[in-house]
Amino acid sequence: MSLSSFLSSFLPVAYADAPAEAEEPKEEEAPAEESAEEPAEEEQEEEEPEDIMPALREECEQSAKCVAATKHFQHCEEKVNAGKGYKGEDCIEELYVAFLLSFSALIADARPSLATSEQSSFNCVVWNLASATMSEIATFAAGCFWGVEHIFLKHYPIAQNKGLLRTAVGYTGGLAEAVNPDYKTVCTGRTGHAESLRIEFDSAVVTYAELVEFFYRTHDPTTLNSQGKDNGTQYRSAIFYNSPEQREIAVRVTEEVQRKHFDPVGKKIVTEIVAAGPWFDAEEYHQEYLHKNPSGYHCPTHTLHW
Repeated sequence: MSLSSFLSSFLPVAYADAPAEAEEPKEEEAPAEESAEEPAEEEQEEEEPEDIMPALREECEQSAKCVAATKHFQHCEEKVNAGKGYKGEDCIEELYVAFLLSFSALIADARPSLATSEQSSFNCVVWNLASATMSEIATFAAGCFWGVEHIFLKHYPIAQNKGLLRTAVGYTGGLAEAVNPDYKTVCTGRTGHAESLRIEFDSAVVTYAELVEFFYRTHDPTTLNSQGKDNGTQYRSAIFYNSPEQREIAVRVTEEVQRKHFDPVGKKIVTEIVAAGPWFDAEEYHQEYLHKNPSGYHCPTHTLHW
């Protein structure tokens, strides 16, 4: 793909209006196959898509094409300012996102200023892609997933950029043969799954340790397979770690919470700390259920306990 076709796909106005680059000096040089360096680079831009990105960055920084970028990516910048994060399909095709992610010079510019400027919207794309590479997944089970998701989003609202990028409720921790379980099947207890919350978060804004501590604050981790009146293994308290580092943090925070909050009252944390396994999204009507249905069932243990 040529640089011009790439740019015109998302900088249509300015790129169409911009004067063509002067290419006569290169035409007067030796043929491409006989030249040494510069023609090879010219051909490489045509043949190697990843080499388009330095040229794109240079043109955006040095020309009025940034004006078109600003217009085209305005909705992206609004998402950033709203703390909603960036999804590749929102602005440009996923293929181009892959090019951006593979371009280390752009990633090195993580979190550039979003001050109003001709380049601000281009930078917002880079900022989001860069921060996306720092995102982590946290997976918790603490009873009915409606209330678990609700209390996390209440205290870490995505719109306020407190670290949470997106959430989903679903089922995990079940039997290997229990694939694609539905809510009714999970509720029988036969699949072994726990109603769980999966959080994608920006570790530069909120740490995994903070989320683990908040997880303990917002339910009763001392009741086995039970939260409030909800009983069954699907309502168990569990931390599903996604890396050895997360396991170490989960164990450390659990010990701290036990010593500080439960030893004084003679209670013992029974939360499982196990490796994350296959994840299955719950049905759509379960996602952000209490946001859609404010008067819906809310387990009474899902509140701040300290």
